[in-house]
Amino acid sequence: EEAAQWFGAAEPPLAPPTDALARAAALAVGDWVQLRDVRGVEVMAKVAWISPMTERRLLVNRRGVRVLAASVEQLARMAGEGRLEQAHERAAVEQAMHQVRQTLQG
Repeated sequence: EEAAQWFGAAEPPLAPPTDALARAAALAVGDWVQLRDVRGVEVMAKVAWISPMTERRLLVNRRGVRVLAASVEQLARMAGEGRLEQAHERAAVEQAMHQVRQTLQG
């Protein structure tokens, strides 16, 4: 279910662009990213943990709830598709306020 939300029915076989791979590999614990799922829904998430065995990143929302667990290659693919961008903490707060305004406006 999580994979379908973020990566679609099947992951594309093409390798992610080299620059996107480097950016994804550089994501560290505490870094904020803006994600967009396959339906276009945007979510702010923070890298909460990196597996020492697999290098997979666990991304959580502001409440600490799991949003996505993904490999560097999967994150790079998302970045290459324009669906993952690194954000700054201030941008995270601004995005949260924007989402609150959208919710209140209906």
